[in-house]
Amino acid sequence: EEDGLLEAHEVMRLGLQADLAVLSGCETALGSGFAAELPRGDEIVSLARAFLTAGAASVVATLWPVADRASADFMVELHRNLAGFSPAGALARTQRSWSRQQNHRGHPFYWAGPVLLGRGS
Repeated sequence: EEDGLLEAHEVMRLGLQADLAVLSGCETALGSGFAAELPRGDEIVSLARAFLTAGAASVVATLWPVADRASADFMVELHRNLAGFSPAGALARTQRSWSRQQNHRGHPFYWAGPVLLGRGS
């Protein structure tokens, strides 16, 4: 019976063979705590960790809530950069680009939240 929610325990059973998974939702790098699906004590099991357990070599995930439109734009640029760089290089290039913006998106809230977990090189 499908409830429409993607939960960490479901992801862990996927058996992925992926170089990279990109999770652009809010707090996907975090385990338990505010708004997390897991009880306290399971901090190590985040949605990102579930993708690593399922077989993704690397995961881009976020540390805090994201702004929908800005996150979508950030992910478009990240994916463009993935065409010519490693995941670590693409993320760093995207974050540097955003940090230099002269509008509100230059604030670290918009670009510092995404992190790379796993191999990533």
